[in-house]
Amino acid sequence: MNIMITGGAGYIGTHLADKLKSIGHRIVLCDLSQKFTKYHYDNFECVSCDITNYESVLKLPKCEVIYHLAAQVGTLGALDNLKFDLECNALGTLNVSKFAALNNVQTVIYSSSMAVYGENENAEETDLLQPVSPYGISKMCGEHYINFYNQLNPDMRCVIYRIFNCYGPHQDTKNLTQGLVSIFLNQAIKSDTIQVKGSLERFRDLIHVDDVINAMLLPLEDKSVEGIYNVCSGSKITLNNLIQLILKITKKSVKAENIGGHAGDPHGVSGNNSKLIQHGWSPQTDIDKGILECFEALTNE
Repeated sequence: MNIMITGGAGYIGTHLADKLKSIGHRIVLCDLSQKFTKYHYDNFECVSCDITNYESVLKLPKCEVIYHLAAQVGTLGALDNLKFDLECNALGTLNVSKFAALNNVQTVIYSSSMAVYGENENAEETDLLQPVSPYGISKMCGEHYINFYNQLNPDMRCVIYRIFNCYGPHQDTKNLTQGLVSIFLNQAIKSDTIQVKGSLERFRDLIHVDDVINAMLLPLEDKSVEGIYNVCSGSKITLNNLIQLILKITKKSVKAENIGGHAGDPHGVSGNNSKLIQHGWSPQTDIDKGILECFEALTNE
């Protein structure tokens, strides 16, 4: 099958591309040229494209399936550049949706975010969307554009995955705007303080990247997968408990320091994954095993 991944040079995109290639699909990665590494050029067909430029999007190669992962990722990143966040997540998704509809793409799989819920515990897909951050607003706009073009072209199957806090080995530890596990682990290993933005009692729902990829594969295997799904562990963990687990695994005794929060960062959000479980998916990596895996990867780099 011919599959295109926008944002294919990103963390989830690269994991997904590796998996899809390993099971025999032809993969094209679409991303900004500066995002690609030698690994991407050596292993995949890479196409440079700014998804905020519709003329550039129109030149993308035709395909049967689009995984639309390209985005400005994270609440803090959005605050740093609100215009870019809006253009990338909303306008970019509009452009990709138009391209898919015009070119009779069979399936579009869009990576949305838990941020569309705002403050919510055990969020279900039918819950009212009340994003509290510009990032959540822009991702919600992307969902609406996907659904709009699905109405115009009902033959185009659309899947929206609301991904919760994804973590796993080899996340970019230099990016301090996303990746709770990678940020805290790196600080525990290299510093005498773990800097926490906001209350230690804030909670999140952490999902391992391998479980995210397994969810991403479902629409290729099961044609009944359509609509909106939470991709989450179904369990919440406070930042304090996460840090204590990290300290146990790293055998460190560093202190956690609250350095103040920022606008749009919810106190807590966790999800209900029962809808996705009905299709035979379930999270396979528990948090203890997942963090140990991340720690071992960091210490072996």
